[in-house]
Amino acid sequence: MSFTFKVLEQLITVGRPAKNIRVMPVVECNNNEFLANTLMQRIVDTAAVRGARHYMPFKKPHFTKQVKEFVGVWTDNVTKNGGIQLLNNMMQDKRVWVWKECVTIGSLFLKRNVEPTTAHAIKVLRDSLLQFQSTEKGPSGKTANTNDDGAMAFMLALYFSWRVRSIVLFDD
Repeated sequence: MSFTFKVLEQLITVGRPAKNIRVMPVVECNNNEFLANTLMQRIVDTAAVRGARHYMPFKKPHFTKQVKEFVGVWTDNVTKNGGIQLLNNMMQDKRVWVWKECVTIGSLFLKRNVEPTTAHAIKVLRDSLLQFQSTEKGPSGKTANTNDDGAMAFMLALYFSWRVRSIVLFDD
C-alpha cells in the first residue's frame, strides 16, 4: 500500500469526503527527474483512484525557478533557507502540531516493512532538525552519519505550501 493511499485512507476514515481532499504533491527532483516524475504520477493516480482532487501548481508563470514544470521542486539554498525560516516562525508561534492520525512510512533506521510509531517518527524528525547548521554549501542536516531527508522534506513542504498559498491568494 502506498504512502499516498494510506494518507488518503486516514483522511477518509476520520470523515473527510474524498471529493473534498486536494492532493498537492511536493516531490524533490534534484537527483533524478525520471524517478520524481514517476513518483508524482503515482501520487496523482492514487488520488484519482480514491476520488480526491489533484492540484499541480508547479508550472509557469507561477514559478520560473526552483521547480521542474509539472514534476517537482528543486532543493537549493533559497528553498532550504525559506523552509528553515518558516519552520522557525511556526515553532515560535506554536503552529506545528502532529495530527493524532499521523501516517508514516518506514525510515532508514528501521527494518524493511516495519511501520514506525508516531513517537518514533517524531523523534527521527526532531533529531534530524537538530543537526541543521550552516556549511560552506549552505544549510545542511547531514553531519557525521546522519541523514536530513525527513527534515528537508518537511521544510520543503512548508516552503512550497506557503509559496502556493501566496500564489492562490494573489492569482485571479
